[in-house]
Amino acid sequence: MKIAVIDDSAADRKLLSEKIQNFCLRESLIYEIRLFPSGSEFLQASHGDWDIIFLDIFMNEIDGMTLARTLRQNNINSLIIFTTSSPDYAVESYDVQAFHYLLKPIPQDKLDHVMRLSEKSIRSRNHYIDVKEGRIMARILVRDIMYTDYYNHYIQIHTANRMVKTYMSFAEFSPLLLKYKQFISPYRNCMINMDYVLQMDDHYFLMKDQVQIPINRTRKAEIRQAYADYSFKRLNEG
Repeated sequence: MKIAVIDDSAADRKLLSEKIQNFCLRESLIYEIRLFPSGSEFLQASHGDWDIIFLDIFMNEIDGMTLARTLRQNNINSLIIFTTSSPDYAVESYDVQAFHYLLKPIPQDKLDHVMRLSEKSIRSRNHYIDVKEGRIMARILVRDIMYTDYYNHYIQIHTANRMVKTYMSFAEFSPLLLKYKQFISPYRNCMINMDYVLQMDDHYFLMKDQVQIPINRTRKAEIRQAYADYSFKRLNEG
């Protein structure tokens, strides 16, 4: 789950991000949070792939309502949750299909409620897998998985911000991901998400976290063709 917090108050950004982290850790959710001090910095850094955008309304340069309109005009369908000290814009927030409207200061229990609703909405429109991590179940969005490998009877699921280990065989686990077109197995007991590949040479896939994933020599031509086909299709789809 990718979450952006946009607020020109450093104290408010920090406090909200801590409360979001509290919720995600309690619920065993895989998450990534980025903080932005202004709407302009968010627009410069953003690629439109946020699940949730927490957006303050009263900001310098670009106010939150203007930024929300810009996002919708650019077909950004992230869940927008306004955070503000005033209830005056609650009705106007419907014009930009805001998911929720939170008044500062935001209690933890109120944030938890909105996060549960958000997670349910995201889950309904995204694919995910549930795996057992120790004694608890971890829910992972498929698109957040960079690659997986196998070590000492554990599947190791690598995401952008942490690794999840689950006790199961590769034969049991691999069908959960190989049914998605972006996943391929470059060597025994390993799968990669081709959306996270920076480049490929004759021996390795270089992933976005700079990890090199070896390519099976006997299947090299097949794997290269599969990656080329996927990259070409993704490019044509925009």
